[in-house]
Amino acid sequence: GFDGRAVALRRQIADVESLAAAEGGLSLGTRARLGEAAGAFLMGEAPAELRPDSVQVRLGTAPARLGAVQALAAAELAPLGPAPEAVLDYPAGRITLSLAGAAAEPAALAERLGRLRATLAREQGHLVLERAPRALREAMGARAVWGDWGGAGRLMATIQAQLDPKGVLTPGRLIP
Repeated sequence: GFDGRAVALRRQIADVESLAAAEGGLSLGTRARLGEAAGAFLMGEAPAELRPDSVQVRLGTAPARLGAVQALAAAELAPLGPAPEAVLDYPAGRITLSLAGAAAEPAALAERLGRLRATLAREQGHLVLERAPRALREAMGARAVWGDWGGAGRLMATIQAQLDPKGVLTPGRLIP
């Protein structure tokens, strides 16, 4: 987010769009159109990036590593088709990837996302499957959405066992 007087805002936006364009990124106008596309979807007009077979993946890492992680993800996913659309959020250390057409091969995509998840985990990063068709989630297995939660998963499972001893709330969906 930007803050300040109108002239400062225009300058900040122009600077960021210039930097993003130099790296092949989206302009703020493109991102706004994606927001409009979400509204169109709610009105029954599903654009390509919001189709039920679309895949969206969120990668998290240290902000200083975003460029390297984006390159790593692009290289890992390159054999499956066109490069994924990437939106980088530097302050949050987050990359959101939209993969067009990659869900057509769920087993191959699941394997590549699994390798990418493992690589990120070794570097204290993470991969979350934000949106995917059922075939891909099933191909990725029990921890498809969140991956391995490690100690946090054990802690949350203990809390859930105390609050929901019969396991009736979201069985097998959130906490491993």
